[in-house]
Amino acid sequence: MKVNLRKAAVIQNDLLEFRNKHPLPGLKIELDEFISDISEKVSVARQQFMLKQEQHRQLWEVYYSIRNKVALVNSQVGIVEILAKLEMYKKWIELERELSTTSVPRPIEEIMLRLDKMRKMTPGESGFHSSSFSVAYATVEDIKESTGRINEYRRKIRQLNDKLLELNVTSEIELSLAEVKYLENAGIL
Repeated sequence: MKVNLRKAAVIQNDLLEFRNKHPLPGLKIELDEFISDISEKVSVARQQFMLKQEQHRQLWEVYYSIRNKVALVNSQVGIVEILAKLEMYKKWIELERELSTTSVPRPIEEIMLRLDKMRKMTPGESGFHSSSFSVAYATVEDIKESTGRINEYRRKIRQLNDKLLELNVTSEIELSLAEVKYLENAGIL
């Protein structure tokens, strides 16, 4: 049976949910003074545990088989590269964010006036004398270019996400008969 990558992801999530809803029983049983056949109660509890353990073993086998098949297809159809590019563009946006949101630099004349005023001040004249101040050095053009690059990276991210969606819908993996049977028995398919 073939399923697309989106369906495979849903199946994997359903398998994990199934496992959480059907945990392994504990390895201890409660005994009280009314139990006449302890060995039978222990035997039943052990069998139930072993059965559940085997069910979980099969669950994990199917889960990781699907995961492996998905990884292989992801590599073959280019999804791995798309995911790497998406992360790269997100990092590039982070790199640009500070520059694109910085304040517009003050005109050089205003900075020079402030420096001259500082040089002429005597300590304590304004109650506080600082020998330095900060100025933004990025130009208006730098800020515009950075904002433009962010917009371009966002556009590329949208395009890559569209391509990723297309590949997840059109790319398929093959489930074995045993996997299909297990998934049907678990109520997942």
